[in-house]
Amino acid sequence: MDFTETNELIGYAPYTREFDLIADVERVFKPERLSELAASVSRYRATWDANEKVASLVDTLPDVFEQAMEARGIDPRDTTVLFLVDGSGSTRGATATHIAAATIEACIALEEIGVETSVLGYTTITWKGGSARKKWLEDGKPRDPGRLCDLLHVVYKTPAMATVSNLPRLCALAAEETKKENVDGEALIWASDCIRLLERPHKIIVNVTDGFLPIDDSTIYSNSSNPLTLHMAAVCDTIEQEGSISLARVYVDLDESHAKARQNLRDDGMTMFQRDVVTTETRDMGATFDALVEGVELGFARAAELSFDLEEAPEHSRHP
Repeated sequence: MDFTETNELIGYAPYTREFDLIADVERVFKPERLSELAASVSRYRATWDANEKVASLVDTLPDVFEQAMEARGIDPRDTTVLFLVDGSGSTRGATATHIAAATIEACIALEEIGVETSVLGYTTITWKGGSARKKWLEDGKPRDPGRLCDLLHVVYKTPAMATVSNLPRLCALAAEETKKENVDGEALIWASDCIRLLERPHKIIVNVTDGFLPIDDSTIYSNSSNPLTLHMAAVCDTIEQEGSISLARVYVDLDESHAKARQNLRDDGMTMFQRDVVTTETRDMGATFDALVEGVELGFARAAELSFDLEEAPEHSRHP
């Protein structure tokens, strides 16, 4: 999927990409830190009746597949679910722990029925711009510099990794030290590029976040408008129109102001994500897990629509 036209249409560009980093989680955290996180999240999982939830999900997911295709069924073995997890500073603490535990349980349940899973995360290397901002200052602060921070995209789990044998990697979703800013549009481009490389035909991205809009103070305060929000909306539209990836968003612990902003947009006939799930200030593990499951179900339903559209389309009009 080529997002060049999308970026050019709204005039979006990073000031520089030279400091951005895509890293495996084992490069981001030392082994002893991964062990600490694994112990902490495992203790938390033990206090929550995960086994019952996972067993219930394993029982109901085949029905979800069947219903999604109106009794024709999407084969789980032909499906990939990629969880794209927001690593913004506002998720620190209970929210990040809930997201980590819920993502683990959802991946286990999906893999039980043959679905391939992947988990990616997005944040920034530091607060308030970092090296990108420093370079901009040294260049004389050109007007409207665009995205002005150093991205950190983290690979927590690839499809080839079984969740149960890679728990420390996924427990690192709860780490506080990587929680900085969130540039959602470019993270969605990265996730779509990753999932398009995979062989399974039904591709679902579930974006998990606690915020309604992308936030990076350095970018917002250095531009005459907020390019991050416009870019995220444009990227979502491009993915929807291209029609090979099913996209859903899960808002976990969305605060009252953001929930109201989301509803106001919907009342005005506008949406940032066409399929989303909202939990508001619950700080509840069960609600977080249920929201992730509902997000996956929305993804399945959209994948069924895309599959149906492809089957019904004339041969010359199908996507390659």
